Amino acid sequence: MAVLPEPPPSPEEKQAAIVRQMQQVQTWAQADDPSGLENIMSELATNSETQVRLACIAAAKQSGNREIIPTLKETADRTEDLKEKQALLDAAEFLAGPTVSEQSANLQPIASSSP
Repeated sequence: MAVLPEPPPSPEEKQAAIVRQMQQVQTWAQADDPSGLENIMSELATNSETQVRLACIAAAKQSGNREIIPTLKETADRTEDLKEKQALLDAAEFLAGPTVSEQSANLQPIASSSP
């Protein structure tokens, strides 16, 4: 007896799967665990769904981890979708900028010497 291939998922099933993947990305982003960021970057590199990759880019920005800047730039170089390429470069630029703590340190008033 021949085994028939499974039918492709319906549009509703496909969208539900995308939503689940995006929720997983958010869970990884909220976990204070280095493996979560590794999972996010892996999904960014391998997931075929644009919505999921954009969620990964947002999660990468939220991480505040500057170590992923080269990966974001490399991924942007390989990406043909202009919107996604710009999102990747924006995330890299965002992470390269000063943190709130660094900005606050630069805004500290200089102690004046009173006579």
